[in-house]
Amino acid sequence: MNRWVKESIDLVAQDGYLDKLHTVYSVADIQPRKIPPALLEQIVKAHNDKKPFDLITALLKLSKFPIDDIYVGLLRQDKNAINVNPKTVERIGRRLIDGMEVEDVIKLCKQPKVSNRQMGELFHKAFTGLGFPRLNEDDFRKQDSAVSMDGKKLPILMLEGTRKEYRDFVNRECGCGLEKELDVLLKVKGEYVIGEAKFFSGFGGHQFDQFKDAVDDFLLKSQGNATRIAVLDGVVWLDTGEKMCLKVRRLESIAMSALLLPKFLEVIQTAS
Repeated sequence: MNRWVKESIDLVAQDGYLDKLHTVYSVADIQPRKIPPALLEQIVKAHNDKKPFDLITALLKLSKFPIDDIYVGLLRQDKNAINVNPKTVERIGRRLIDGMEVEDVIKLCKQPKVSNRQMGELFHKAFTGLGFPRLNEDDFRKQDSAVSMDGKKLPILMLEGTRKEYRDFVNRECGCGLEKELDVLLKVKGEYVIGEAKFFSGFGGHQFDQFKDAVDDFLLKSQGNATRIAVLDGVVWLDTGEKMCLKVRRLESIAMSALLLPKFLEVIQTAS
């Protein structure tokens, strides 16, 4: 087991792991969905008048339905279904009218969508805020260190750019052959360090696909002249029998929680 894997497992087992993780993945910064004023008025009126059909008709126009119900998907896809399935519409509508206040229905409809891209941008914001010198592409390529205001040599450099520009740079300069945007790009004492960051909220399905992207398709590949790391957070570090958890515990490659990234960089910049 890699040292950073072990430290991540220990870290996640401690109190306050999720609280600390807000400094990296600040989901509070993601804006809520908007409801057009006219549609909002329809929702409020239908709920107050206790009219299930009118309420469901209005809610289906939104990107976020307020509750999970296996029948909603078909109602969305088949525009006539709401007219020919009155019992289903009545049942779902009554759940919302009798079981919830209209303010709660609206609040659920406004919940922001947290996509993989949004999580990537949140990580990028935290990553670029680590305080290392950020250089344009030409200087980043040529220089192996920078000098601080007080004359101190700084051996870690960061490229000023987007995640897409990170990917394009290492493909050109290091021959890494990456297809997806890159989350971590640093130059440490003249050597490039690249990384993929993922947050896992569950197991299986799309989450497992994301795990394979980060571990199998990125971390364990050796193409290109750069050190690869995986920055993983969430349920992947738990001690369960899930495939993701078992595999991450067997890693000899560098994988860690985002909370350990500053410590990792401190260690490698001082290593001889």
